[in-house]
This record gives sequence, C-alpha cells and structure tokens, in this order.
Amino acid sequence: MLRTLDALGPGTHSLDTLTRLTGLARSTAHRILQSAVREGAVLQSGYGRYRLAPSAVSPVTGPLVNLPFSLETLHTELSALRSRAGDAALIHVPVMLRPPLRVSLCCCYDPGGELAPSFADGDRSGPLFRAPLYTDAAGLVLLARLPGVAPGDPVLRRIRDLNHARTPSALPGWDLVAAPVQRGAATVASVSLLVRRSTDPGPHRRAAAEVMRTVARLGQAARCTSRPAGAGRAR
Repeated sequence: MLRTLDALGPGTHSLDTLTRLTGLARSTAHRILQSAVREGAVLQSGYGRYRLAPSAVSPVTGPLVNLPFSLETLHTELSALRSRAGDAALIHVPVMLRPPLRVSLCCCYDPGGELAPSFADGDRSGPLFRAPLYTDAAGLVLLARLPGVAPGDPVLRRIRDLNHARTPSALPGWDLVAAPVQRGAATVASVSLLVRRSTDPGPHRRAAAEVMRTVARLGQAARCTSRPAGAGRAR
C-alpha cells in the first residue's frame, strides 16, 4: 500500500484508486490504510482520501500487486522509450470509477527539456496524469479494450485494429501516442509518448512503432512473471 501511494506521487488519492491499483478488497485496503494512519506512515485528508506522510519511506523496486512488473522495470522501459523517441513517456493504469479514469503510475522526462516544467513541479492532479478514459490516446487505448464498451464505435474499433492511438495531449502543441499493455487477455496499462505535433506523419509513425515495441517488451515480461516456477523446463 505504501509503495502504491509512493508511486502515485504527491497529493491525496482515493480509496477506490488504491483498491484498483493494489488489487485488494476495499475492506482490506481500508483496514491497512487505517493502521498506517495510526502508525503515522499515511495521512488521511477528508473522507476516503490518503497520502503518504513526509516521514514515510516506501520501497519502490518491488512488484505492485495488481501489475506484473516492478516500478524499476517500468522506469527502465520508459527511460529507454523517452531517449529513443520523445521528450516524455508515461504509463497509466485504468481506475474503474464513474467515469472510468486513467491514472499515471510513473513517468520519465528529460530534466533539461522543454517539457520539464510540466513534470518537475510534482503536481500529479492535472489532466496529463489523471483524466477520464475518453480524454486522449492514453485512455482511449484502455477504453477500446474494455469488454462490452461500444463494440460498434468506429473510433474504438480502429484503435483495437491498430493497437495504438494518437490524439492531442493536455499540453498545447504536443500529441500523445499510446498503446495498451496486455497481460494475457487483460489490458493492465497503457504506455504513452509525448511528441511534438507535426503535419509530417513520419515522426508519429516512428513514435507509434517505438511505443508498440515497449508494450511488447512489457507484455513479454508479464508473461514471464505469470509463468509458474519450473514451467517449460525439460523433464
């Protein structure tokens, strides 16, 4: 739970968000959080909203319960993606509220780049980090994979066929190119890359190829993580 709060970054986060990301039952998550509040590791703000206490130290290298990767693996892949093809890369996870949201789990950006001020202030409440699924490419690739969601919608059908999407981002002059991360039949996250808007389709095609390369690597890692110990060994 502390690891998840640490990954979500500054600010308060709802019990529903924490339940979705950890994979815990709501009652279990609430009980753990209340215990952490009593111990001083977590601060509660209002009803059902929590943040990590400044004095708390949370490990950030272990796997999250509801994702088949460690944050260390995610940061490594996002850093490589950003260095190959864009100014900033993010990974979002779906949070099934009303409306369903996409919430940034981690991001990687060039500290000396043009986009650094948008990331360096520590505010993770803006639309680049938290927004309804229908807002942009990072959420649309998740929405397109939700069972039973608008199966006849031509936009979502095209996203499913292409396995990626490109839309304007919350930052003027910048687009998001995103693709879904699969764990078997389930879509567990989306990887997105911020690229400068251009009328030349070449950069966007290259960005899409790099994002899909990254999600393929994460999908392979997920399959390895899901494989039982000893599977595939010769007897």
